[in-house]
Formats: sequence, structure tokens, C-alpha cells
Amino acid sequence: MTTSIKQTPQALNLDNFFPYQLSQLNAIVSDAIAQLYKGRYQLAPFEWRVLAVLGEHKKLAAKEIGQRTHLEKMQVSRAVAGLKTAGLVTQETDSEDRRITRLQLSPAGGDLYQQIVPLVLAREAFLLSSLSDEEQQLMHKLMAKIADQAQQLNDLG
Repeated sequence: MTTSIKQTPQALNLDNFFPYQLSQLNAIVSDAIAQLYKGRYQLAPFEWRVLAVLGEHKKLAAKEIGQRTHLEKMQVSRAVAGLKTAGLVTQETDSEDRRITRLQLSPAGGDLYQQIVPLVLAREAFLLSSLSDEEQQLMHKLMAKIADQAQQLNDLG
């Protein structure tokens, strides 16, 4: 005679599920920052991400932008097209590999970047002001540890 053990189905409580909590936090923080560049500067979120990464890294290929921003190829393409139409980004053929085009901020794009950066940094400072310096350092350390773990999962497939 065999006995079967009934397994109780597991339930997922989204409010306590870390990926869901992180997604919710990302959405609300992103919205708080996006109010600046969407309203005042008419930039879409993906356009701001491309503008920001080009402001920091100067010249990048579209593929590199995608890697740094975690945007899909089509999202990068649309953002770049919008930024080029607005005169905020230019592109040139790579001098070492003519198959690659490098994108960079135009003078107008650089000026816009310089206008937006202090505003988003002020919003970041406000958001983080609810944490002590020690809590902020711990948060950065914990986020890095979780990112490393997530990368290990991604590497495993």
C-alpha cells in the first residue's frame, strides 16, 4: 500500500515578494524623476536614459547604449531617432571600424543634459534624505550584492 503525501500549493504574496516590491519602487521613483524631463523638457523616459548615458560616456554605439541602459534594441532605436529629430544627438562612423556608428550629444543635447542633471540630482537627494548616511551606504552595498546574485542567475540561463 502506497501513501501519497498531498502537497499544499504555495501561495505568492506579492506585497512580500522582493521582485514585485522592487518593481513597485522602481515605478514610483522613476515617475518622481520623470516629472522633470517629461513635463519641462518633453523627453520620453527612454530618451532621457539615452541622453543620460551619452552625457556620462560621450560616444557610444547603439548596442553599448542598450547594454548600459538595459533597453531593448528597438527602444534604443526609437529613443535615438527622437533625440536626433530634436537635434540633441548626432552620429558619426567609427574611425577604427566603419561598420559601427557612434552616437554623441550635440551641443544642444549637452546643454540640455547640463540643465537636467542638477534637477534629477536634487530629486535623488530628496528621495535619499529619508535615510541616514549609514543606511544609504548599506543600501548601496545590499543592492550590489543582489545585483551580483541576479547576474549569477542570468549567467546560468
